[in-house]
Amino acid sequence: MLLLYVFLLLSFLQIGLAGYGGPVALLSFVEHEVVVRHGWLTSAEFADLTAFCHVLPGDVPLNAAALTGYRALVADFGFWVAMGGALVAVFALVVPSFVWVGVADRCLARVRREGIVESVLLLLRPLVPGLVAAAALLLMTPENFGSPAVNPWHFGISVFLFVFTLIGVGYYRFHPLFILFLSGLAGWLLF
Repeated sequence: MLLLYVFLLLSFLQIGLAGYGGPVALLSFVEHEVVVRHGWLTSAEFADLTAFCHVLPGDVPLNAAALTGYRALVADFGFWVAMGGALVAVFALVVPSFVWVGVADRCLARVRREGIVESVLLLLRPLVPGLVAAAALLLMTPENFGSPAVNPWHFGISVFLFVFTLIGVGYYRFHPLFILFLSGLAGWLLF
């Protein structure tokens, strides 16, 4: 049990330290740690967890950390130990942000005069869309989209909803909650 707490702490501490680009970009880091590296969740469970976390209030990675910490321990150790795992995962994900802000606050005044901050941010800005695209590509699995050979109906609807969402949010500037409602309604009606 203690070893799982340590693994949760180190995994989410690593995500918090290395994570740059906002909540959606952190999903690829969370997916790698939770699914690939430790096997706490399957790819399908992670996709369900991500969808569920989008509905909950708060940041998606923070909700994913809490639910992963809970899920990793609940089967073997029960509710209260799993709640401790959720707290450890959330704590480990949040602490690096406080440290980074404290360090940045001390250094920013001096460095801002020299123009270094703007140069670094100019280099980092192109990374954020890449991290968001990586998170989207990691979720495009046969479990989520279906396979055209196995179930062309499921695959076709998934691709249609993906393209509709991309165009609706990107071009027509529909609110994401409206798109989420329409996608849920379509999923309920068609499946």
